[in-house]
Parts: sequence; structure tokens; C-alpha cells
Amino acid sequence: MAGYSFSHSNKIKKIRLAWSVSRSLEAPNTDGLAGSFIPPVSRPWSSNQMSGKNAFRISTSLHTIARPASLAAERSLRLTLQPETPSKRVLDIVLASTLLIVLAPFLLILAMLVRLSGPGPVIFRQKRIGAHRKPFVLLKFRTMGQSPQFTQATLNDPRVTAIGRILRRLSFDEFVQLVNVIKGEMSLVGPRPHAPETRVEGILFEEAVLSYRDRYAAKPGITGLAQIRGQRGETRTIQHLEDRIASDIEYIENWSIWLDLSILLKTIPAILKQVNAY
Repeated sequence: MAGYSFSHSNKIKKIRLAWSVSRSLEAPNTDGLAGSFIPPVSRPWSSNQMSGKNAFRISTSLHTIARPASLAAERSLRLTLQPETPSKRVLDIVLASTLLIVLAPFLLILAMLVRLSGPGPVIFRQKRIGAHRKPFVLLKFRTMGQSPQFTQATLNDPRVTAIGRILRRLSFDEFVQLVNVIKGEMSLVGPRPHAPETRVEGILFEEAVLSYRDRYAAKPGITGLAQIRGQRGETRTIQHLEDRIASDIEYIENWSIWLDLSILLKTIPAILKQVNAY
């Protein structure tokens, strides 16, 4: 299966949903949902954006900033009830185990280079939030020097080591996460896990965009739909975060084993073309 698309009827439903929610903001809150609306914080859109993927993004943004509590609960429940299928787990175990065996000599060389790059552990460990908000320890090759505070890497970040810059540019630092996949904490494909303290415009990710929590309906992944679309690296604005979340939720709602295979095949070309990994 080369790809997928929303049906025409689904597009119409999303457009109607976006319109109905936006209209509801104009009416007084008299239906027992006091305090359930969150003031809009994102920028307005024009009518010519209301089609296809933009309609999905807009409706997702409305879910994020202005959805009734009942609607939010219904959507979160629908996402939460999507279990991991045996086929996805089998794919994860088979591919992750095979890659670890095949890449073992290469990973050993990378480990030696990281060790020679400066003081600190070869493997960087950090708390991340996984499926259903369950915390786990994410593994990566260390690419930075020791830092007392956590902030996202930026362009020409002085904390990044020489070998670390290469590893981050080619995403080689993520290879160790194959261990997380085998342990069942991650999947090969899924929303990328962020550190809980990550901020955008000074606001925690979870507080900046409410639908961020919907990403917890699936296991985090080494790669994902957002990544092959180039939505990775430093998150500078809330708009950038909204775009990533829209891709993550689109993946969760349309998951299939063929979609996973398609994303995996597109990951290598996407890595070679990326310009915002540093």
C-alpha cells in the first residue's frame, strides 16, 4: 500500500466539525459545560484553507484550543481504545532485533567515538513519557557535553560535540532506541517522545496545545509521520508544535501495518534531505 487519503465524506465531516465548534464559541455557555472552553491562542485562518489536510489541521487545532469537555473526552477515549495489534508488535520485534544484530559492529564503532569525544557516559538516558502516560527511560548515544539544564538543541549549539553533530544530523544517535523497542517501551513507528520539561515559547508542550495528550494513545516511535514530513528538530513556535501534533494524531487515527512500512521506507530519504536536525 503506497499511501492513504481521507475520503471526501470524512473531509466534509471535519469541515463541519470545525465550523460547528467555532460557532459554538460565539454562544453563551449554558449547557452545563462551564469552564470547558479554553480561550483561543492560535492564529486565525482563511476560508481557502478549509480543505483536505488543512481542514484536518484546523479541526485538530479547534479540538486543542476550544473544544467542549465532552467532545474532548469522547475523542480521547476513542484514541485510547486503539490497542497495539499483534502484527505491529511482531514487526517491531523482528525488525529491531535484526537491525541490532546487523548493526552491532557499527554501533560499537559509534560507541568508541562517543567515548573519545569527551567526558560523560556513552549512552545518554532521559525520562520520557510513553503510551498511556507511562514513563520510561529513553536511550541515545550521548551527543552533548554535560549540562545542568535541559533545553532543546539549537543551531550551532555549543553543547553539541563534534561527533555528536554528525550523529544528530544523520539520526545515528537514535539507533540505541532499538533496545527500547525490543523492551516494548517504544515502537519503530509512532509519535516521537519528548522530555516532559520541553517548552515552546516558554510554555510546556502539554500546556501549549491540549491535544498533545492524545499522542499518548500510541507507543512513541523512533520515526513517524511527522518526521518524514520534516517536522523535527527545534520547536520554535506553538504553530510548529500544532503541525507536529496534527501529523501524530493523523497517524494514530489512520494506523495500519502498511502505513508503518510506508513510513519506514520513507525515513532514510527524509533523513538525507533534512536540514533542521542539529
